[in-house]
Amino acid sequence: MFSLNYKMCDLLVIDTYNMINRSKLPWTIVEDSNLVILSFLKVLNNTIHNFNPTKVVMAYDDYVGNSFRKELYPDYKSQRYEKNRNDTFSGCFRKQKEIIFDILEHIFPVYTLKYKGYEADDVIASIGKIVSDDISMVIWSNDQDLLQIQQAFKNVKVYDPKKKDYMTTPDYKVSDFKSLTGDISDNIKGVGGIGKITAEKILKSDLEFIKHVASKPERYIRYKNNKKIIDLIDSGLVVPENLDFLLSQKKYFHSEKLFNFIKNNGYPYADNLFNSLNSTFSRLENRTNSVNRDWFYNRG
Repeated sequence: MFSLNYKMCDLLVIDTYNMINRSKLPWTIVEDSNLVILSFLKVLNNTIHNFNPTKVVMAYDDYVGNSFRKELYPDYKSQRYEKNRNDTFSGCFRKQKEIIFDILEHIFPVYTLKYKGYEADDVIASIGKIVSDDISMVIWSNDQDLLQIQQAFKNVKVYDPKKKDYMTTPDYKVSDFKSLTGDISDNIKGVGGIGKITAEKILKSDLEFIKHVASKPERYIRYKNNKKIIDLIDSGLVVPENLDFLLSQKKYFHSEKLFNFIKNNGYPYADNLFNSLNSTFSRLENRTNSVNRDWFYNRG
């Protein structure tokens, strides 16, 4: 389980887009083809150095093909797509994002994982379902939806990089609460007439739920439909039978490729940057390859 040192864990699962977007923030008004990548490398390096995990999984969204959430609710996250279309930095950012993906998949000893039509949140939930209770798993993200996984599995905690601390689990079930109140960030409408205070009251009493939701068909239908979109633990994603096998494969750090990449991009203090990354990822490679498939133990 978790060490007394709160920045220690066995398995570190990173919400990749979340980390990339946080690396993007300082550079949205600077048309430079390298700065987001450089910022990401530093954030990733510091994160892995601080947590010193045995394994690192980089979870991705994969919107190629049909997203079941968009099929259920066409307006899902529509405001984000509109914002991206109007972002003058989006072209430069997209190119850097693709380079980051390439680095993760071909240079660093990390596991990159995505499922067609699903989001990183679903990927992370599927990992939580197979990992032994004896393995401390930390999710790196400030996405509040991931608290569902912390609630479901006692060996999982969500680390918020914005607050630089673990998230606190509320008394109510997060998926139920958001199914009632909606989620502005994902453009999901709540159940009409129910705000946050009322939602907390409803979730503390079966009688209140019946009175305010279950006895009112229109509200109940909205609640159930929202639940299908929001609930990560009971989403339609079936955990692949060989997931623990995939996460037990050997992973290697290609330091020469990293050195050439840093040198060719002319990053400032290139030697210091390489030495720091080389130290962190060489140590991670040794730890990652020191354990086998049995390390995960499928709780099912």
